[in-house]
Amino acid sequence: METIALPADCNRDAAKALHAQLTGSTAAELTIEAGAVEKIGQAVLQVLLAARLHQPGTTIANPSPAMRDAVQLVGLDSPLFEGDTP
Repeated sequence: METIALPADCNRDAAKALHAQLTGSTAAELTIEAGAVEKIGQAVLQVLLAARLHQPGTTIANPSPAMRDAVQLVGLDSPLFEGDTP
C-alpha cells in the first residue's frame, strides 16, 4: 500500500504534482491522506475524482473539515468519500 499526503494548499500546482504521483504509482492500494488540507481547488478535486473512478483501490483518508466543506459544496461527497474512513 502507498500513501500520498495532500498539502495544506491544494492549488493548481498541487493538482499537477498529485496527477504525476498518481500516474506514476504502481500500487494496487493507494491512500490519499487529506488531514492537512486547508484550501482545495477544483483542479485537485478533479484529479481526486478521476483517481477514485479509474484507479480501484484508491481511498481518501482523514479529510479535513475544509476539504469536507469544499467537497460537499460541489456535490462530490458520495463519489469521493463513499466507503472511506472519516
